Amino acid sequence: MRALTKQTKTTAIKLFLTASSYDDIARQLGIGKGSVVTIIDNFREGKLSLPPDMTEYVDQLRRLVVDLKKNHTSIGQLRSFHRIYEKLQELGVGNEQVEDWLEVCQ
Repeated sequence: MRALTKQTKTTAIKLFLTASSYDDIARQLGIGKGSVVTIIDNFREGKLSLPPDMTEYVDQLRRLVVDLKKNHTSIGQLRSFHRIYEKLQELGVGNEQVEDWLEVCQ
């Protein structure tokens, strides 16, 4: 088993923070899914320091959380909207129409 480089770990964290799945991260980096899980777990537990170029991602996440709280939006609601969004995409609804459809579904 080869040791993963700091760059690989950093890239995995970046991909995770941009909503890539563990499977996608593993495939893109050419590493096992178990390695991805370990990297993300270590990141969540604070065992991996945040690289300087990651502050942009963290700032975006903080802004997103603030917006969600201001709009009283729960994670469960986001999941539901995401499932609906994916279905609308499968049905051929364009991005410009998705918001209208989501409002109808709400």
